Amino acid sequence: MRYGYLLGAVLFVAALGGAYWRGGETREAIVRGEYAARDLQASEEARIAERGIASRYRAQEQRWQEAFGKAGADYRRKLDANATAVLAAESVRLRDPHATKQACGDSAPAVTPGAVRDNGSAEAELSQKASAFLRQLANEADAVVLQLQACQGILRDERK
Repeated sequence: MRYGYLLGAVLFVAALGGAYWRGGETREAIVRGEYAARDLQASEEARIAERGIASRYRAQEQRWQEAFGKAGADYRRKLDANATAVLAAESVRLRDPHATKQACGDSAPAVTPGAVRDNGSAEAELSQKASAFLRQLANEADAVVLQLQACQGILRDERK
C-alpha cells in the first residue's frame, strides 16, 4: 500500500507536469496566432495604402498627359498657323534644289535670276499644294520626334 501512495503521487506529479507542458504549447500557439493576425492586418493595410498611392499616381499621370497633349496641340496649331501665314504671304518659298528644267532640243533652259543659287545651279519652286503637304509632313515628323523623346525620357528615368 505504501507503493500505492507513492505510485499515485508520481502519477499526480506527471499529470501536473503534462498539463503544464501542454498549457505552454497552447499559450505559444495563441501568441503565434496573435502575431500572425497582426502581420496579416499590417500586410493588408500596406496593400491598401499601396493601391491608394498607385491610383493617385495614375490620376496625376493622366492629368499630366492631358496637359502635355493640350500644350503640344496648341504649339502645333500655332506653328502650323504661322507657317501657313508665311507661305501664304509668299515671303518664303519652298524650292527643290535638285530639280532641273527640261529643255526642248539642244537649247539650254532659261534660268531666271530668282531661281539661281550662289553656286549658279537652277532650282524649281514647289507648288502651294506640295508646300502644304511637306509642311504637314514636317509637323507629323515633329510630333513623332516629341513622342520618341518622351519615351526615351521614361526609359532613362526607369533605368536610374
